[in-house]
Amino acid sequence: MKIVGGKWSNWSGSVHFRPRSVVAPKDEVDLAATVRMAEGRVRFPGSGHSFSPLNQTDGTLIDLAAFGGLKGFDPDSEVASIGAAQPLWGLGSLLHPLGYALDNMGDTDRQTLGGAVATGTHGTGLRYGSLSAAVASFRLLTTTGQVLHCAPDENAEIFAAGRLALGLFGVMTEIDMKVRPVYKLQRRYFQSPAKDILRKLDGLVEANRLRVFLVSAQRNGGLQIAQRNRSACTDTPQRRHALCARRNPAAAGISVRRWYRIVAADAGCGGTGAETVRGADGAQTEGALEP
Repeated sequence: MKIVGGKWSNWSGSVHFRPRSVVAPKDEVDLAATVRMAEGRVRFPGSGHSFSPLNQTDGTLIDLAAFGGLKGFDPDSEVASIGAAQPLWGLGSLLHPLGYALDNMGDTDRQTLGGAVATGTHGTGLRYGSLSAAVASFRLLTTTGQVLHCAPDENAEIFAAGRLALGLFGVMTEIDMKVRPVYKLQRRYFQSPAKDILRKLDGLVEANRLRVFLVSAQRNGGLQIAQRNRSACTDTPQRRHALCARRNPAAAGISVRRWYRIVAADAGCGGTGAETVRGADGAQTEGALEP
């Protein structure tokens, strides 16, 4: 959390305010004491990646930076216990050594896990739920400083509502997320007249995990389509390193930054994956990505 001159602001600068105090508890005991003694309205802003003034307060702002990291993993149930303040961009590197990844993510990875869950952040695709849908259970610290474990069979009503509650019941400190074995995503670009895309739209939506429709400047009013679909992750990190070493991004007419870009919504293989890009000459180039 960034405080400049005593003021907090969200990522875009559209929301900014000066809280009475800023506290950074180190553990749940410290957090509970902070909540009980806090003056005014208490807010937990996470990374501040939001357009709304939900976290605005002239009272107490609590920094949960200490509540991140991987806390545990159960391979039998395929559930990973993750600190609620863990940034999404770091989840891949935590899960990939275990051979697992999240099933779906949004198009931005700047949020914390707790913030993304509490606000209903979603990915895309007809067969994939939001991050809230992947929550198996969570620890919740209430406004009285009490810590509850919430799951389908324990505090079930709070579990059902609390997965997308905007902080109404308190703050999540740890979240158990359902994960899946690592995978890769393959992307394909093509262009087609808008009328043809509209005619085939239902089939494209049904057949692909992710569709991105970009309006092109073509005279025929065509659309550029980007499709991403899952494939088996059978290669190794060593093989991906070798592939990257052999390929020259400049030859494809693209920047190194774009070549190595990780699309958060589709961080296949737990932070690594494959991407197909179109070079300046119009040719498609497929290459392995590194974090």
